[in-house]
Amino acid sequence: MFKQVYDIVHLKAWRTWIEADFQFCLFVMTYVVEVSRLFEDRFVEGTLILAASIAAYGALGVLINDYFDMEYDRRAGKSRSIYFLPKHTVITLIALLSVTAILTLAAIGNEAYTLMYLGTMLLAFCYSAPFPRFKERGVLGVFGDILIERTLPVTLILFFYNILSYDGILLILLGSAFQLEIILRHQVLDRDRDKATGVETLVGKSGIGATSRLLRRIVWPSTTLIFCMFCALLVLRIIYFAPFYLLFAFAYYLFRKEIATGRVNLSEPVRPFYFNYIVVLSDVAVPLLLALSLLFSYFWYLPLVFLLVLAQSERYVYFSQVFVGWLRSKPYIAPAKSTIKRTRV
Repeated sequence: MFKQVYDIVHLKAWRTWIEADFQFCLFVMTYVVEVSRLFEDRFVEGTLILAASIAAYGALGVLINDYFDMEYDRRAGKSRSIYFLPKHTVITLIALLSVTAILTLAAIGNEAYTLMYLGTMLLAFCYSAPFPRFKERGVLGVFGDILIERTLPVTLILFFYNILSYDGILLILLGSAFQLEIILRHQVLDRDRDKATGVETLVGKSGIGATSRLLRRIVWPSTTLIFCMFCALLVLRIIYFAPFYLLFAFAYYLFRKEIATGRVNLSEPVRPFYFNYIVVLSDVAVPLLLALSLLFSYFWYLPLVFLLVLAQSERYVYFSQVFVGWLRSKPYIAPAKSTIKRTRV
């Protein structure tokens, strides 16, 4: 019994709540309620229900994906807690998450949102299901991943708040651009495993060289440009953010200098330094700054801010270790992620 509980607790599905996709969704919610000045208790309640709805969708999508990918992941040598759970347990968890999602839809009570949510969930199912399994269909797989992980969840949030503006378009473009970079980089890093297991991805078909050129010449520069456009818009909406941009520029110079001397290591496979820094700003610095601004504006959004900070907790730990390493002149290097290697008893 204890081993089964252990495996359930360590399912990858729950990690979606402390990873980039959910963090970005919480960031979008924080931005909308702060910029739109939605400072009433009913908006706080609605925002928390929306967060639960998006969280249920994310966990359910990952759990379904892992369920259909078990054989592929085994052949690729990946370790997953889901291997050690009985089939009926996994199906029960999927059912419970589905019920949770349905309850959030009932609480939201918006038919159009419900239809869009269910359509998004259907697309997520088709992404990894044996048929049509979009994830193995080259370009279609890449765009499917972008849609189910960023574009559609962000669109759902904007739809919930009835936001139809340049802000919304820019947030959708920003989330989609970051996800495009993530999926391409992920496929580059997993190319050998995918090839060994017969999984055909866009990178497997086009080659690492072509994908690297795409990242270097188009994806990284265009994503950086979209982020800078968003930062400019953010200053127009919240003018007192402007001085922090000078701090960010100085921090870029300092990090660049310290990395050159070997005192700081912010290396990330495949990515160049400038884009790593953009990711740090978009994933940690700007969302945290916006969350603090929201707290000062309307303290009752504390639960939303708490969720955002909790979702970013691993990043705070990482950067604190980088900072301590810098103070000690011993650059911190993140250890490889631990894997679960044991046989089912």
